[in-house]
Amino acid sequence: MWDKAAYWHGLAQSDARMTGDADLIAYTLSHAGHLHADLGDGRSTVDLCDAALSERGRLSARIQVTIKCQQAHGYALIGERRKTDQLLDAASLAVEHVDPTVPWGSAAARNARYFEVQRATCYGRLGLHHEAVRIWEQINATMPATARRDTGVFLARQATSYASTGEPEHAVPLARQSSAIARETGSARHRQELGVLRAAMQPWATTRIGREFDQAIAA
Repeated sequence: MWDKAAYWHGLAQSDARMTGDADLIAYTLSHAGHLHADLGDGRSTVDLCDAALSERGRLSARIQVTIKCQQAHGYALIGERRKTDQLLDAASLAVEHVDPTVPWGSAAARNARYFEVQRATCYGRLGLHHEAVRIWEQINATMPATARRDTGVFLARQATSYASTGEPEHAVPLARQSSAIARETGSARHRQELGVLRAAMQPWATTRIGREFDQAIAA
């Protein structure tokens, strides 16, 4: 799957370069960075986003927001909190200049919790799970009923943070809710997040809590 994704990312970059459109070239580079972040390769994510920002003077605000957020994930993966926070703060300021009428404008202009989601995810990647848990609690308490897939993914991430702080008893009910949503949506990304959660719960695999967890996500 990853090989196919890398192939299409490469093709998209080639096509974008032929157009000469700075936004489109940068956009495809940031998406390649997203792929590397999913693979846990923070350094490649940072480098690809650096390349995407090399002509920042020609880039629209919405593209800069996207790239800075993605680069923050790269820095989180290599353990640099200061750079992670700086990029997320810069992106949250840049979103004020995003044109909301653009059809493929940044999700940051449409989702009031966008930057909190990015920060909580980055903090999880940094291992700052106590801080991540507090942010996920706020996010998941206000998610709209229409955002089922996102809610399921965020619940799984919150559960992972609880497991990582040594509080598996809080992770189980969240896992149960998340698993129920995964059955509805069939989302591959959601299943991936549940796999991360399963790994985080492994220390309790032979305990009562571990058995309750297995039952929660068995389906």
